[in-house]
Amino acid sequence: MKKERKKKTHSAFGRHKLLLFMIMAATALEISVSLWAIHMVQTQTAQSASVMVQNRMEQVENNFFLLNQHLKQTLVTQGQDMVLSQAQSEDSLARIQARQTLLDSMFYLSGNSGNEYSLFYYFSDSREFLTAVHSRYIAYSQREELENAIIRLLDSGYHPSSVSDQWTLLPAGDTYYAVRLYQYHDVWNGSCIPAESLIKPLLDIYPESISFPVLFTENGTLAAGTENLSRENLPPQKALAGSGPFWYKGKRWLAVDSSVSDTGFQLKLFIKDYGQFEKAVLFQTGVLVVIVVLLSTVILTMSYTQKKILKPLSQFTERLKRYDPDKPVLLEMSSELDELSTASRQFNNLTKEINRLRINAYENELERQKIQMDYMQMQIKPHFFLNSLNLIHSMACHGNCQDVVRLSEVTASYLRYIFQSDVSFVKLSQELDHLRDYLSIMEIRYPEHFRYEIFAEDEALYQAVPPLLLQTFVENSVKYGITSDKKMEISISALIEFTETSAQEEMLTVFITDNGPGYPEDCLRIWNQGKDLERNGSSHIGIANASKRLKLFYHGNAVMKLYNSPLGGAVTELHLPCKEDKNEYTAG
Repeated sequence: MKKERKKKTHSAFGRHKLLLFMIMAATALEISVSLWAIHMVQTQTAQSASVMVQNRMEQVENNFFLLNQHLKQTLVTQGQDMVLSQAQSEDSLARIQARQTLLDSMFYLSGNSGNEYSLFYYFSDSREFLTAVHSRYIAYSQREELENAIIRLLDSGYHPSSVSDQWTLLPAGDTYYAVRLYQYHDVWNGSCIPAESLIKPLLDIYPESISFPVLFTENGTLAAGTENLSRENLPPQKALAGSGPFWYKGKRWLAVDSSVSDTGFQLKLFIKDYGQFEKAVLFQTGVLVVIVVLLSTVILTMSYTQKKILKPLSQFTERLKRYDPDKPVLLEMSSELDELSTASRQFNNLTKEINRLRINAYENELERQKIQMDYMQMQIKPHFFLNSLNLIHSMACHGNCQDVVRLSEVTASYLRYIFQSDVSFVKLSQELDHLRDYLSIMEIRYPEHFRYEIFAEDEALYQAVPPLLLQTFVENSVKYGITSDKKMEISISALIEFTETSAQEEMLTVFITDNGPGYPEDCLRIWNQGKDLERNGSSHIGIANASKRLKLFYHGNAVMKLYNSPLGGAVTELHLPCKEDKNEYTAG
């Protein structure tokens, strides 16, 4: 016989873990490669931009160098001293010839430096400018502001160093100019160019929508590129401090610095939306991560379903099959699956609820018997009977035969009603007749201090109510309301209506009012809190018993309200479901 191979337990789960490990390793490798690629691209982009900016600025530096050399050479050329002296001579012909010679030398310089620069002489004694070449970037209206700015600079004691070739950024109106001046006695020669012209070579590196250049003075003042910063909402302070990659208002920028060696100012090139390639790589990596997460979720779900759901569910089903309703036993089921644990707990709770209902049914039967005993105790009131017999004896002694007859009849009717057989419900008309007998006895006992009235709709008279329910509240009014100095008045009314608590069902509403002292405030407070009044000796026994009887016979559908009238006296308000067939109700 061939030996049966033993199946490896959780073999599928092991394969799932291996596959998950391989996916995680591949994902980690992909993320590492993506991060390396992002770093390399960022580094190469920054280096490439820096190299191009430096190459572009070499042209500016070369122009500065050539101009510096030529400007100095014009002052030290042989015979230049005489030409400069004759240029300020009183002799008109000599002055014109000398100035023409100076103009020719400046034209020669302009051929080597280009027409972006403006070349000039300034005679400090006569405060005259001799300009041979005007920059095409300096408008005629700006020349006067520039000349005035140069004069203010020289008047302030400006003495350029003969060793340094550093240019100066000079503000003239709203525009900055790069200026270099050389002095020979009382004559100055120099050159200037708008600061905006210095950053123009940088505009050809990238399109204007991608990058823009700016120029700062040596003390950090923005000299050129103001419109570019305003267009991009980039503050000058942030632009000056920015170096390399940085974030501002959700955008990533790259700042490339380039300082011109012959100046005291700094050029910067800003590339916006820096890292687009990074976003593409991150998007690709994010898609991969999402796919990996989905695959991992599927694998883990399959393993979880096999190990944590199917196996415990099979065990739970087998235990349910062996469950005996006659011998309820709680299921001991522990599982990491919330639904299965919840089902087990609910089943155990159901078993406990069944046991509780059985116990409650037994306790309700005991309660019903206790309430019935209280009802019987309420029926037996020897002092009331003795008082009635004493009253009959007294009236007979005084010869009040008619009153004796009347009192004997109503007393007999009253006793016949309370000693009737054990019934759960009677018609409201019977209950009201019984109340009339009781109130008639009270009226005979207190002829000058008692008055009552009873009103009931015809339809209400046929409704079923528990016997002696209304008498409880009427006796309570008589007990606390009759005094020697005030006439007691009791009113009883019954009608059919729709109440707030039962808008779709008719209710029998009974009002019992009096003009006595009313219910005590502490009792009303307890009642309004939804609590039953405690029974202390003979106090509150009737109201407490009535409340329990309503809950028992009407199963919580009856409403009893106790409150005091604003005009004085107690008010009892009962709302009972309308049922003409008393057999529909049974105690318990």
